[in-house]
Amino acid sequence: MKTRSYLLLLILLTVSYFPAFAGEYAYVLRFNPEEPECIVQFNTDKDEIVRTIEIPAKKAFNNMIVDENGGCYISDYYYFSDYGRDIYYYDTRENQIKRFMDTGSAFGPHYMALTKDYLIVQAEGRDETRGHGGVIFIDRKKKEIVGQVFLKEDEPYFRIVNVLNMFQGDDKYVFLTTDYLIDQDVAKIGTFECFDNGDIYVIDINKKELFKTIEIPRDYRFIFGGCNMGDKIYIAAATKGLRTYETDWPSNR
Repeated sequence: MKTRSYLLLLILLTVSYFPAFAGEYAYVLRFNPEEPECIVQFNTDKDEIVRTIEIPAKKAFNNMIVDENGGCYISDYYYFSDYGRDIYYYDTRENQIKRFMDTGSAFGPHYMALTKDYLIVQAEGRDETRGHGGVIFIDRKKKEIVGQVFLKEDEPYFRIVNVLNMFQGDDKYVFLTTDYLIDQDVAKIGTFECFDNGDIYVIDINKKELFKTIEIPRDYRFIFGGCNMGDKIYIAAATKGLRTYETDWPSNR
């Protein structure tokens, strides 16, 4: 099947969270099957590698964000046989990486955004049968969670709400792109659970609450990367057409 990329709103954009930049420093996470994973720090002014930084074994680090001091927060998405619940931090002054905090009941920390006061982390929250993506707000000084927003927690129609990407507009808002797994019993849609194309959720950073939901036309599928420029939001969609459990994952029947 031929795959095409479609423009939502005004622009097609691919968003990457590697490397992470701040001032003269850049970081990338290096994968080599024959060697332990490590973080590589670059001096962007001199175009040279500063150092390689060992990271804890049996972790699945997946995203990084650099602070105003050139230090680097790293999210631990997965650990051995379970989802990760840790955020690590590399301190340039001490030349040491250590655990910043345990995210507790919020699991699978992934994308991150940063303000002067908060580290904002995309994570998951769930009970025994449902998973709901959202964000947690971490006080950078106190190293504790001071707020959280998980999407559609009180709506039984949605079994799973996946956050596919998170991007930061400014110090006021973060934006989440999503898709949904709809509960077949509640929705009474037949034999199969159904994936629904998601929407954009705008989270107010200061109030730590949902500000608004921006609906995306349902003929666009796989809403991933995005950014905002002024009063416009640009979102990348992988293809067009309705997305269902049967058509996209026929082997799961």
